[in-house]
Amino acid sequence: MSLKGRKLLVISLLLCSFVAAALTLPVSLSSASVSAFEITPSSPVQGEVVRITGIASPSEEVPVTISFEQVLSVTGREYKWELKSVEIQDGNNQFSVTARVVNNLRVSLKFWGIWITRSADAENGVATIVQANVPAATYDVLIKGDSNSNAVRIRVEAKTFLTADANGNFEYSYDTRSIPTGQFVVTAGGLTKTVELREPTPPPTPTGGAGGGVTPTPSSPTPSSSPTPSSSPPISPTPTPASTATPQTTPITNNASTGTPSPIPQHSMTPSPQTAKPSRIPGFELVGGLVALIISRMLKGVHKRQ
Repeated sequence: MSLKGRKLLVISLLLCSFVAAALTLPVSLSSASVSAFEITPSSPVQGEVVRITGIASPSEEVPVTISFEQVLSVTGREYKWELKSVEIQDGNNQFSVTARVVNNLRVSLKFWGIWITRSADAENGVATIVQANVPAATYDVLIKGDSNSNAVRIRVEAKTFLTADANGNFEYSYDTRSIPTGQFVVTAGGLTKTVELREPTPPPTPTGGAGGGVTPTPSSPTPSSSPTPSSSPPISPTPTPASTATPQTTPITNNASTGTPSPIPQHSMTPSPQTAKPSRIPGFELVGGLVALIISRMLKGVHKRQ
């Protein structure tokens, strides 16, 4: 083969290599002519699914990227961040993690109970790991590495490539469970919007009422000091001691006619200051009079004999 033929062959091989490399490159963000897109809800709560809808050229491929950042503290020269439930949808996708002010970076994805890890050393304090065509699933992600600084900054990007329909409409949904509260960025084609992700509101404390809530029980009920009158007598009445200091006795005698015990009038045990007169015995005056008459007659008889 002549020298001229060899030069033509080398040029052809180089052209084929450039064409093949160009076909394998992802679509540039500036190449998609997205005219507008909306995010619903506009101020989501962490854990909600955001819906991204927009308009591009008919049948155009549109890259949509959701990215967020977090500053991590370094303890013992190690930084670590674990993300739960990172959703990666089916299709042409790309997942990337960038760490700044670090020595290295390790990213592990938990897939079907198995951790798959990729590592990268930092260049000028920046380390990046990019994984394309990740199988569609919900992953737990562990980001860790070494750093000589007190804090590092981590940026996470989840990118997918959508195809607009015949009218140029496209739609994408993303679960925000794995995004930390604060700001995250949505990019569609060449347009970018920043969204504020709010913290979830704690559930209200259950209260009693008609709504079926739990009625709280008083922790220290105070019994009433005065008993409430009731139609039925108390089960165990407590005898009340007499208020007077001087005890009273009530002797009981039997009524001869009825046999029913009759109370005798009470007499105080405390002696009266006046001297009580002795009670008279019935018939004692008659007997006394007769005795006096007999003695008088006997004395008269003796006097006559003298």
